[in-house]
Amino acid sequence: EKLGSEVRREIEIFSQDIEALLVDWLSELLYLFEVDAIVFNKFKVNIIEEEGFSLKAYVLGEAIDLSKHSFDTYVKGVTFHDLKIKQDDGFCVQVVVDV
Repeated sequence: EKLGSEVRREIEIFSQDIEALLVDWLSELLYLFEVDAIVFNKFKVNIIEEEGFSLKAYVLGEAIDLSKHSFDTYVKGVTFHDLKIKQDDGFCVQVVVDV
């Protein structure tokens, strides 16, 4: 709640299955965190299933300022290891990341 929302990025991803879409989505967020030095706090995501899966989203956040933001763990990558997606009323997701 203390993060600003002055930086906006739009993301579009297509994958053949929902598991790959999730890994690609999280990997894109990690890329923007590492390369553009942005930390995000608001997400608007639309997923469409049609001959595969497409994701269109916009994310809001702010530039990383190490005097204001602190990180205990750095994620190196998102993996498919033990990846689980379960859909009931909503989604329950398990993701393992390399740190």
